[in-house]
Amino acid sequence: MSCKCSPLAPHTATPHYFVCVMDYRSAGQEAVVDPEITRAEVISRLKTREYKDVVFIHHIHDGVVEDVTLELIGEARGLVFA
Repeated sequence: MSCKCSPLAPHTATPHYFVCVMDYRSAGQEAVVDPEITRAEVISRLKTREYKDVVFIHHIHDGVVEDVTLELIGEARGLVFA
Protein backbone atom coordinates (compact mmCIF):
# COMPACT_ATOMS: atom_id res chain seq x y z
CA MET A 1 0.00 0.00 0.00
CA SER A 2 1.26 3.48 -0.75
CA CYS A 3 -0.06 7.00 -0.85
CA LYS A 4 1.15 10.09 -2.65
CA CYS A 5 1.96 13.16 -0.55
CA SER A 6 1.78 16.69 -1.86
CA PRO A 7 4.68 17.52 -4.19
CA LEU A 8 7.56 19.60 -2.93
CA ALA A 9 9.22 22.36 -4.91
CA PRO A 10 11.28 20.79 -7.74
CA HIS A 11 14.55 22.14 -6.37
CA THR A 12 13.96 20.78 -2.88
CA ALA A 13 15.58 17.47 -1.96
CA THR A 14 12.91 15.00 -0.89
CA PRO A 15 13.40 13.07 2.35
CA HIS A 16 14.13 9.34 2.34
CA TYR A 17 13.66 7.41 5.59
CA PHE A 18 11.96 4.52 7.36
CA VAL A 19 9.38 4.82 10.15
CA CYS A 20 9.22 1.78 12.43
CA VAL A 21 6.42 1.67 15.00
CA MET A 22 6.57 -0.82 17.89
CA ASP A 23 3.82 -1.70 20.34
CA TYR A 24 4.81 -1.94 24.00
CA ARG A 25 1.28 -2.90 25.04
CA SER A 26 0.33 -1.03 28.23
CA ALA A 27 3.39 1.23 27.91
CA GLY A 28 2.14 2.48 24.52
CA GLN A 29 3.75 2.68 21.10
CA GLU A 30 7.05 4.10 19.93
CA ALA A 31 7.97 5.35 16.45
CA VAL A 32 11.61 5.22 15.41
CA VAL A 33 12.32 7.78 12.68
CA ASP A 34 15.95 8.21 11.68
CA PRO A 35 16.99 9.39 8.19
CA GLU A 36 20.37 7.70 8.72
CA ILE A 37 18.91 4.17 8.96
CA THR A 38 19.02 2.20 5.72
CA ARG A 39 16.83 -0.66 4.55
CA ALA A 40 19.63 -3.10 5.42
CA GLU A 41 19.87 -1.64 8.94
CA VAL A 42 16.11 -2.01 9.49
CA ILE A 43 16.35 -5.67 8.42
CA SER A 44 19.34 -6.16 10.71
CA ARG A 45 17.45 -4.69 13.67
CA LEU A 46 14.50 -6.98 12.93
CA LYS A 47 16.84 -10.01 12.84
CA THR A 48 18.43 -9.14 16.19
CA ARG A 49 14.98 -8.38 17.68
CA GLU A 50 16.03 -4.81 18.49
CA TYR A 51 12.83 -4.02 16.60
CA LYS A 52 10.15 -6.37 17.92
CA ASP A 53 6.37 -6.23 18.25
CA VAL A 54 6.33 -4.14 15.08
CA VAL A 55 3.00 -2.52 14.23
CA PHE A 56 4.16 -1.20 10.85
CA ILE A 57 7.19 -0.05 8.88
CA HIS A 58 6.76 2.74 6.35
CA HIS A 59 9.30 3.81 3.75
CA ILE A 60 8.98 7.49 2.90
CA HIS A 61 10.64 8.53 -0.37
CA ASP A 62 9.95 10.88 -3.29
CA GLY A 63 6.75 12.16 -1.68
CA VAL A 64 5.39 8.61 -1.32
CA VAL A 65 4.57 6.67 1.86
CA GLU A 66 4.96 2.93 1.24
CA ASP A 67 4.01 0.19 3.71
CA VAL A 68 6.94 -2.26 3.66
CA THR A 69 6.14 -4.11 6.89
CA LEU A 70 5.60 -7.61 5.51
CA GLU A 71 8.37 -7.26 2.95
CA LEU A 72 11.06 -6.34 5.50
CA ILE A 73 9.91 -8.79 8.18
CA GLY A 74 9.90 -11.49 5.51
CA GLU A 75 13.45 -10.61 4.46
CA ALA A 76 14.59 -10.60 8.08
CA ARG A 77 13.13 -14.08 8.59
CA GLY A 78 14.41 -15.37 5.26
CA LEU A 79 10.91 -15.82 3.82
CA VAL A 80 9.98 -15.52 0.16
CA PHE A 81 6.54 -14.21 -0.78
CA ALA A 82 5.20 -15.30 -4.17
